[in-house]
Amino acid sequence: MALELSDDSSDDEFLPPPPPVSAAEKEQRDQQFLEGLSTPKHGSRRSSRRLSTKPVVERVGSSGSTVGAVLEEPPPLQHADSHDSLPPPPPDSPPPLPSDEEGDSGDESGIDDIAAAQQKKQEEEEEEQQQQQQQQQQKQSAPPTTAEATTATEPTTETDASSSSSSSRGGVLKKSGSVNQVTQHKSSNRLVKFQRLLEMDNCDIHALRKLAWSGVHPAVRSEVWSLLLGYLPLNRSRRKATLSRRRREYAKYVESYFDIDDERRTEEERVLKRQIGVDVPRTHPEFPMFQISRVQRSLERLLYVWAVRHPASGYVQGINDLATPFFVVFTSDCTGITDESTMYYLAQENFDELSDEDMSNIEADCFWCLSKLLDGIQDHYTFAQPGIQRMVFRLQELTHRIDADLFLHLQEQQLTFIQFAFRWINCLLMRELSLPLIVRTWDTYLSEPNGGGFRSFHLYVCAAFLTHWSEQLKEMDFSELIVFLQRLPTSKWTVKEVETILSQAYVYQNLFHESPHHLQ
Repeated sequence: MALELSDDSSDDEFLPPPPPVSAAEKEQRDQQFLEGLSTPKHGSRRSSRRLSTKPVVERVGSSGSTVGAVLEEPPPLQHADSHDSLPPPPPDSPPPLPSDEEGDSGDESGIDDIAAAQQKKQEEEEEEQQQQQQQQQQKQSAPPTTAEATTATEPTTETDASSSSSSSRGGVLKKSGSVNQVTQHKSSNRLVKFQRLLEMDNCDIHALRKLAWSGVHPAVRSEVWSLLLGYLPLNRSRRKATLSRRRREYAKYVESYFDIDDERRTEEERVLKRQIGVDVPRTHPEFPMFQISRVQRSLERLLYVWAVRHPASGYVQGINDLATPFFVVFTSDCTGITDESTMYYLAQENFDELSDEDMSNIEADCFWCLSKLLDGIQDHYTFAQPGIQRMVFRLQELTHRIDADLFLHLQEQQLTFIQFAFRWINCLLMRELSLPLIVRTWDTYLSEPNGGGFRSFHLYVCAAFLTHWSEQLKEMDFSELIVFLQRLPTSKWTVKEVETILSQAYVYQNLFHESPHHLQ
């Protein structure tokens, strides 16, 4: 039988045999060895260090004694639980694994423990299955909840899903089932982020702009817009006093400019009042709230006061549309109706519940926010409207750089940009998009620093808006182009399409805003 030597010795090196051992000493060693095998050591630290074969080789003499002779006199084995003769493991090393000698020891008590653990695990699994079965039985016997009923009525085909996932009511997107739950979860997370910023002693305006760029939660939109426009101070402790002071100031303006006899007005003021009285009833006829006399009266007052206080620009058609997003937002905050599927469709009874003070506060907040917005684009409404003329010319250059084929096609058809882009810039796309989508667009506009959303970013939105229809426009002649661009098919648009336009506009702004020579 061949003997395998350890790495520390060679075939030529053998040590002298061990000294003879007495019978009593041999019997004592055998007894210790048997006790070590029969005594279990649960929970003790085991060593992975294996016994070297060198002690066995050291006991093979040069006379050629066999392995059996060595095994007849086994040396005293070191118990696996004893670490007196082994160096401690390094502090960062993992705990040692049990050695093969320990795994083969045949510990009956260890086997019993394993069997008991497996039986206990099996019993726990059976108990868990029984509890699940009981819960299912209780759920079947109980009436379905609202969420379950909604999930049960989800469309099963792609046609049904597409028809039930969207609505033509102003482009408001409606979802059901689990998709709606995910959307509500994301919306609630964003609401928490907004509330944390608004509750700061001094609101971080940069963080607020960054968060609002992707949309503002309806529950805090009125306060966020007021902060982004500069209507309210960033210091939280000063907001309430500032709000009261501004509302009192507006009440004095109404008393001084509007609540007077017509004999005290100039001819221009009478013409102005008459023109506003004609335009207000035409404002968003698709929304019932703007057909309510109480709402129309508020719009007439705030538009007239603004025009009288800004004689350089004065009132022009289109400004009445710009006041409607503010009116919807502040009315929603006052009534507590922040659901976007209903906040745009308030009826007479909703306004009957509001007091005169509530309506005065809504009107005052709309006036000041509208004033802040128009202050940044006032040259759009002065004589000859130079601001709009300048933006139309820049839109023409930008389109030439972005989509040369479309630009050349419009030139070949002799269609000038002023024929369709003037209204886009003058009314800020309010005739092309539904009011809910305009409110979402203004979330991004107001988030642009230094009031640049309406003054500069709107230019790139118009460019993205035009190039969105590029392939269709290239196939049209002059008359078709005019009809199409004046009645764009956006009635079924949702927030998804608007956010695509905003994202493309952001790309265009980064490419061309700081590099005007790229447009040449």
